[in-house]
This record gives sequence, structure tokens and C-alpha cells, in this order.
Amino acid sequence: MGGTKDLAKAAECFRKAAEGGESFAQSNLGIAYLNGQGLAVDHGQALAWLRKSDAQGNVAAPFSLGRAHELGLGVAVDLPKAFAYYKLSAERGYLPALVELGRCQQHGIGTPQDHKSALASYRTASLRGEAYAQEQLANCYRQGIGVAQDLVEAFAFLNLAADKSGSARASLAELERLMSAEQKTAGQRRSKDLHAEITASTEAKPLEYR
Repeated sequence: MGGTKDLAKAAECFRKAAEGGESFAQSNLGIAYLNGQGLAVDHGQALAWLRKSDAQGNVAAPFSLGRAHELGLGVAVDLPKAFAYYKLSAERGYLPALVELGRCQQHGIGTPQDHKSALASYRTASLRGEAYAQEQLANCYRQGIGVAQDLVEAFAFLNLAADKSGSARASLAELERLMSAEQKTAGQRRSKDLHAEITASTEAKPLEYR
């Protein structure tokens, strides 16, 4: 009960700030309407507020607009438009959008399938510390998707993701059974190097989630 009240209170705070023109609040109010968080689901209101926020250059609003167009929430399903919104959000610096961009590129959602572009998107997000991207990138290296097969590199990225993801831990355990002791040692070294690179990168440029 307390959680529901808290969500409703947060939504009301977002509404007041959104009506005052604050783009972050407009985006969050749109998401609240989209997902029914503290408010009744209203896709029309969600899209209206998200578009207002997007018009002000908010980084997250186009991500949610992309989801709406991919899933048909208040609009007809339009995969090319969904991809365009994800791309815009990623270009503005929203990390989750970069992961979605990779997913679309990998599977040909709203854009021609392009494994190399997907790999680049996943790598960029991975080096910003995004666990899901690290897991997907590891799978590309393991399977040789868009890149030469490299079990050491796959191990390194799965090892990074394993702290945050149960599926990554399971994949890592499975991968270890296919690797020699020398490969595992190399993977551990590579993982440490990547961790240092990610730490330096995120300290220099904090992650953008707004």
C-alpha cells in the first residue's frame, strides 16, 4: 500500500514540475502514464508528455517513445520509427537506448540486420558498464557473430556482467567448461583490464539515465 501511495505522490510531483515546463518531469510523467505507475494507464497522455519532453531535448523521452512505437502503445506499431527514436536517445547519451539500438541492429528490428553495428553498440554500452550489453557482447564473441570467435573476450565480458546478472553467471559457468586453464587465466586478466577501463570511463563521464 505504501508503495502505491509513494508512486502516486511521485506522479503528482512530476505533474506539477511538468506543467512548469521541466523536461525531466515531463518524461517521467509520460513514463508513469505509459506504465501505470501511480496513475491509471493512459497512452495518449503518456505520448503527449513524452513528446513535450523530447522537443526540449531530453535524453530519455525518445527511448520511451521508441518503446511505444515498437509495442504499439497508443500508436500503431512502427518499427522503423521505434528504431529512429532509440537512435536519437542513444545519440543524446542515454545508455539504455544504446542497448536497444544494438538489439534492433542484431535482430533487424526497424532497420536492416547488421551484426557489426550491433557489436559496436553493445561494445560502447559495455564499456560504460551496462551489464546486459556486456552479456550480449560476450555472446557475439562466443558465437562469432559480427566478429571472429574469441572465447577469452567472451569470458572477460561475461565475468564483468556476472556480478549483476544471474543469466551471465550461468553463461560464464557454461563457457568455462569449454575453455583451457590458459584461456581462463587470460580471460581473468582481460576482465581486470576492462574493469579498470570502465571505471576510468564512468568517472570521467557519469552515466546518463535521465
